[in-house]
Amino acid sequence: RMAGGQGERKVPGERLFSFAACGWLKIYLFGVAKALQKTGLAENAKFVGSSAGSLVGLALALDLDFDQIKDFQLTCVERTHGSLQGALRLKEYLDEIMDQMLPDGACEKISDRSSLGILN
Repeated sequence: RMAGGQGERKVPGERLFSFAACGWLKIYLFGVAKALQKTGLAENAKFVGSSAGSLVGLALALDLDFDQIKDFQLTCVERTHGSLQGALRLKEYLDEIMDQMLPDGACEKISDRSSLGILN
């Protein structure tokens, strides 16, 4: 359900959201995802994503806290400053986010709601 002026209204039909690869710009997708959660549009929706976008889809399917994810992302940005190698550690940072944020059995919990694409 989402707010609709005079009370709530149902959002008709099945919903599918797709999130593209976006590297460091995924923080913008976190804002979009948080809005989808807040409005109820993410409820029972399906998600597909590629690369960093797959993290956003996965987090939505698991109803994770995007403020926590954003805060961690910002610490990763801080760690990249002052080091050329730091900026090249995107996969390492994504792995760290997934290790810290994903609950045990995450894949089984969302297998019917999410499709992921991961690029190496």
